Amino acid sequence: MRNVDAGVNVRVYGEYRTIIRRGDGGIEVGEWRNSIHTDFLTALKDSLATSQDYALDTLFAAVASPPTDGKDGIIVFDGGYWHSMVSTLDNGVPTYSKKVTGVITGVTGTFEGACLGCGYVNAANFDVNIATADLDNIVLTSSDTLTIEWTISFS
Repeated sequence: MRNVDAGVNVRVYGEYRTIIRRGDGGIEVGEWRNSIHTDFLTALKDSLATSQDYALDTLFAAVASPPTDGKDGIIVFDGGYWHSMVSTLDNGVPTYSKKVTGVITGVTGTFEGACLGCGYVNAANFDVNIATADLDNIVLTSSDTLTIEWTISFS
C-alpha cells in the first residue's frame, strides 16, 4: 500500500493600500485585496519547467523610479493616459512577501486603475502583469500625492 501525501497548496495573493495626501493637509487611506493577474500565474507555472532561482528577492529585481523600458514598478491610469509612479521595493510582511511602493504627485486627474508589473514595455504594458487594481476614481489635484503600497504574498 502506498502512502499518498495530501500535498500542500500554495496561494498567491495581493493587497494594496492607497494613501492620498491632500494639498490642504488631509489624508485618506484605503486597503484592499486584489486578484493576481493571469500573466503572473502563468509565469509561475511556466517557471516550474525551468532551472531558476525561486527566491522572492528576484521577483522584482529591476524596480525603477519611475518604470522605464524593461524595469518593474507601478503605473496608474487616469482615463486617458497611463502614468509611471516613482517606485521602490521593500520586504513585505510576512517574510514571504514583497512590497512595491509607488508615488505620484503634481498630476491632476481622475485615476481609475493601477497595474503592478515586471518588465515595463511602454505607456500601458509590462512583459508580465503581476496584479491590477480598480482605484474607484480617485480624484487628484496637482498639490495632492497618491501613494500605492502593493504587497504580493505567498501562503
